[in-house]
Amino acid sequence: MPLYPKHVDGYVFSVNLLSYKETSAVSILIYCILLGILILSGIIKILMTELKPEKDQRVLTIISMLIGTLMILLLAVTREAYAVTVAFILFIIKGMLLLKYVKTEN
Repeated sequence: MPLYPKHVDGYVFSVNLLSYKETSAVSILIYCILLGILILSGIIKILMTELKPEKDQRVLTIISMLIGTLMILLLAVTREAYAVTVAFILFIIKGMLLLKYVKTEN
């Protein structure tokens, strides 16, 4: 997914995280770890939906929202404009779906 800017001869191109070389290797590693944790928590959440343990799902939802918030803040601090925009939009969608789920649960 092209989320990072790459400057070439006065033009700005969008590249994926693995092609982005304008930041340190540590930052890229942190981005990959946070993204991996978010993906893993989503997979676990889907699997837990089948098993129906409500208490564990709530904890996983809280962890997922906290990691999403941390990712947005980290991307904002490191001034990754494209990535923070996409992460924020996905976070808003996740929040709206969570509110919809809570309303239908009650």
